Amino acid sequence: MPGVAGIGPKKASDLIKQYGNLDQIYAHIDDLSPDIKQKLIEQREVAYMSRKLVDLCMIPDFSTILSDLKCTIDFDKYNEVLVRDLHFASLEKTLHEMKKKFFMPQQTSLF
Repeated sequence: MPGVAGIGPKKASDLIKQYGNLDQIYAHIDDLSPDIKQKLIEQREVAYMSRKLVDLCMIPDFSTILSDLKCTIDFDKYNEVLVRDLHFASLEKTLHEMKKKFFMPQQTSLF
């Protein structure tokens, strides 16, 4: 991951540990050594761009998460509760249509 030229991983890690985050490092820029201060000021845009890249790299792979979230819908139970118990007769047709669409096999290709 690119970062501010002249500030290695160890020094960058030390700064993050000391100040908590990049915004706080810049808030306390006058507390830093002249050499580090100059590098951070001159390469501020690079520092923030690197932070954005790190944030993007930390986004989880949702395809694996979504496969674990598959659920089933008990339309018969919904029908029983909503239509019979709560007397929402107008929903019976809608629930039946939803059940047909939900269980309709998906065509994955033409051949």
